[in-house]
Amino acid sequence: MIKAVAVLLVSLALVSCGTTKLVEKPIEYTRPPLIIQNTESIVQRDITWHIITNDTYLDKITLLGDNTALVALTVDDYERLSLNLAELRAFIWKQKLVIEAYKSYYKKREE
Repeated sequence: MIKAVAVLLVSLALVSCGTTKLVEKPIEYTRPPLIIQNTESIVQRDITWHIITNDTYLDKITLLGDNTALVALTVDDYERLSLNLAELRAFIWKQKLVIEAYKSYYKKREE
C-alpha cells in the first residue's frame, strides 16, 4: 500500500511538471543614451602647386626664393596619392553611415 501511494505521488509530481506552462516575461530596461558629437567639417588649407618642367625650373626656383625646397612626385606616385585619398574618403563615408545607423537604432528604441 505504501508503495502504491509513493508511486502515485511520484507519478502526480511528474505529470504536474509536464503540464506546467512557463510564463515568459520580457526584461525591460532603459538603454543609456547614445552620445555622439557631430563631427565638424574639415577645413583644408590652400596649397599652391607649381609645375616644374625642364624649361621652367630655373625661373621657378628664382621666383620662389632662396629658402625653397622642392618636393616632386612621379605620375605613378601622384596616381597612388589620388587613389589613397579616394579610399580615405570612402572609408570616412562608410564610418558616417555606421554612426547614423547607430543613432537611428537608439532613437527608434527610445520611441
